[in-house]
Amino acid sequence: MTAMPGTIGFPQIRKLMSGEMTWLIRPRAQRISTLKLADRLWVREPYCFAWRFDGHTPLAAVSLGAKPIFLADIEEGSSPADIGKPRVAYTLPRACHRQHLKITEIKAIRLHDLGLDDIEAQGFQGPRQWGLAWDRALAVCGPGRDRWENNPQVLALKFERVDRPLPVPVKGARS
Repeated sequence: MTAMPGTIGFPQIRKLMSGEMTWLIRPRAQRISTLKLADRLWVREPYCFAWRFDGHTPLAAVSLGAKPIFLADIEEGSSPADIGKPRVAYTLPRACHRQHLKITEIKAIRLHDLGLDDIEAQGFQGPRQWGLAWDRALAVCGPGRDRWENNPQVLALKFERVDRPLPVPVKGARS
């Protein structure tokens, strides 16, 4: 069984937490294309620490005792007093994650084949909003040929959400 990081930002993380999102759509060129059935993604999601840890890197903050505050848990429009600056999902240390996604189905599809229901389940209001978000995410992590307008072949990963982190295997340990 493989476990690798899976980054999920807004608005998708709220759809994942509510159970509305059961498919993850990703470019085929990423490392994620090596996943097999029953493999797991440990979820990296937007978070922050208490404001006193804002000057520290995530790993340094954790070593000083910081606990992540997951942005998906903060009610929209509220701003807790002790909250620090928002941090992007891909910087969440593995030791801080709180859930896994167990892969139950994998299929290759064309990006434009996603129907309106599929797009809404991803947290977007329509193809235009989904396409803009796809290209914005791609600018950070992927090649330009996978842009929305090119209708690339992508991976659709169906998953079951596992609410608690699974133990990290110790290298060299025997089962």
